[in-house]
Amino acid sequence: MLCQVLASPASFDGQEVTVRGIFTSDYQHYSLLIDPACERGLPPYSGRGVIGKDLFDAVMCSEAGGLVEVTARGRVEARPGEIPAVKFWVEEYSDPRSVEFNPGWDDHFGVLRSESTERWDDRRMRMCFVAGFVDPETRERREPPQ
Repeated sequence: MLCQVLASPASFDGQEVTVRGIFTSDYQHYSLLIDPACERGLPPYSGRGVIGKDLFDAVMCSEAGGLVEVTARGRVEARPGEIPAVKFWVEEYSDPRSVEFNPGWDDHFGVLRSESTERWDDRRMRMCFVAGFVDPETRERREPPQ
């Protein structure tokens, strides 16, 4: 479904859809939902209080964190002639699972490989600090609740 939305955003404009993809982010400038079979990624947007966000953050910040395969439900907004040409307004994340980079994937952006190898760097530390999984005094990672 992710590739279909990316191939023809106007066909899905204003519709609620559910997609499964791999979430990647630099935790500062961009986030993308990616399917290795697609040529591009779908930028997810969401406000605070999105259902499943706590679980999503816990997976991102877990010891095995990195790339997160997730189901996202939301509304498609086609933006012809703009960059990005489509926005995905997420209402709910569910079923997040940490995944490892698969060398067989066609990594169009190079982001999948870098996310899988960088692990616990400054960017992940910042994101997990905001999510509440870094002790503000010691700057050490806290284990997310199970």
